[in-house]
Amino acid sequence: GAQAGHIMHTVLQPQIFEAVVAELQAMLNTVKPTHLCYLALDGVAPRAKMEQQRQRRHRSIADKSLEQSVYNKHKQAYLHGVLWDSNCVTPGTAFMDELSTYLHDQLSDFDCEGVVQLSDSGECGEGEHKIMEHMRISGDPNADKTGSSVHSYVLHGQDADLIMLAFSHLATYGSHIPFYILRDSTDTRQSNKSKDSISTDAPITTTQSQPTCTTLVIDKWSYTTARTEPVLPKVQYLNTNALMKCVIRHMESYGDIYSEDERPHIIRDYVALCFLLGNDFLPHSPTLSIQDKGIDTLFEAYVPLRKASGGYLTHPHVPAIAQIAHECTDDRRMPETQWNTPLFISILHKLAQQEDYLAGRLHTNTLQKRKWMLQQLRYPKELREYSTHQHSKNTTVRTSGSPSDTHPYRSHSLEHELKHLQTLQPSFWKT
Repeated sequence: GAQAGHIMHTVLQPQIFEAVVAELQAMLNTVKPTHLCYLALDGVAPRAKMEQQRQRRHRSIADKSLEQSVYNKHKQAYLHGVLWDSNCVTPGTAFMDELSTYLHDQLSDFDCEGVVQLSDSGECGEGEHKIMEHMRISGDPNADKTGSSVHSYVLHGQDADLIMLAFSHLATYGSHIPFYILRDSTDTRQSNKSKDSISTDAPITTTQSQPTCTTLVIDKWSYTTARTEPVLPKVQYLNTNALMKCVIRHMESYGDIYSEDERPHIIRDYVALCFLLGNDFLPHSPTLSIQDKGIDTLFEAYVPLRKASGGYLTHPHVPAIAQIAHECTDDRRMPETQWNTPLFISILHKLAQQEDYLAGRLHTNTLQKRKWMLQQLRYPKELREYSTHQHSKNTTVRTSGSPSDTHPYRSHSLEHELKHLQTLQPSFWKT
C-alpha cells in the first residue's frame, strides 16, 4: 500500500496534472476566447448533492471490490484499483488541493488572448453553479458594446443540467444573448473519451462569435500545426437559443400559442417541470422517465391546465425583508422563485391518474431490457449454439484428448464477467 501511494504521488500524479493542463490548452486552442476563460473546479456541494456523492463513493468502493474478485478469479493483476482511487477527486483531499495549487501556478502560462481565471475547490459550490453566479454578476456581455462583433457565452461540459442552467439564464436576462454549450460530438461512430480522465465543467468563456443563428448543432474540429500538440476529439457547439425555440414549439403542439412576452415564463416553467424528472438534488418521480416519454407526459398535463388557469407554474417573489433592505443589497440580487401551488397540485393530480399505467409500462420495459442484457451476457450466442449442438448429439462420449470443459465459451472470459457487473440491479448496490 505504501509503495503504491509513493508511485501515485511521484509518477502518476504529475502525469495527471500535466494531462489536465494539456487538455485545457487544447480546449483554449479550439474555442479561442477573446475576453475571459473562467475555470471552475467543484467545491463543497450543498447537502443534497453531498448525499448523492457519498452514495457514488460507496458504489465506487463496491465496484472495485467486485472487480478485484473477478480479476483474482482469473489470476490477473488488478492494478487499476491499487494505483488510482477515483474517490480522491473530491473537495478537501490532498490530491485536489495539490491540483488547485498546480493550476494556479500554470495560469499565466496558458496561451490565450483572454484572461484565464480559476475558482478552485476551496470555494464552495459545484463548478457549473459558480460559473453561473459569475455570469449573473457580470450581466449582459453586449450591454455596453457598439461594434458589430458579438460576445457570446460558451459553457463546456457533458452534463445535461447545463442546458437547464442556460435556459434559466436566457429566460432571466434575455434570449438575445448568444449562449452555446461545447460538448463532445454525439456521433456514435466517434470513439468515446476514457471515463477515467479528469474533466471539469469549465470553461465559461465570453468569446467573439457570429450572431445567434437558427442551427441547433454546429460542428467544429480542432486542428494543430505540430504533431506534439494535444488534440481534442471532435466537438460540437450546442446552440441553446435555437434549442429553446424548439422546446417552445414542441410545447405549443399540445394546444397553446405563446407570445414573445410569454416565452421567458414558459421556459422557466419548463425548467421547473423537469425537476419532476429528477436532478442532482432531487430524486426523480418513479413513474416518469425521459427515456419513456416522460417530457411528453408532463407537457400533456401542463399545457392544457396552464392555458385554462391563465397563470404560470412559477413566478418571481421578492420577500418583504429584502424589499426593506434593498438599499443595502446588490442591485443584481435575484428575487426568489415561488410555485403556483394550485396549478402545481392540479398537474400532480392529472399525472396521478396515469400513474398505474405509467408504472406498469416503465417496469415492463426496464425488466425486459434487463433480462435481455443478462441473457446476452450470461449466455452468449456462441455458447447457446454450442450447447444446442452438443445436446442434439444426445451422447456423453468425450472426444479423445479434449475434455468438454475446454471449449472457449464453456467458462466465461474476464471481459465477459466484468460486463456482467454492469447489468446488476440498482437494489444490489443499496447499503
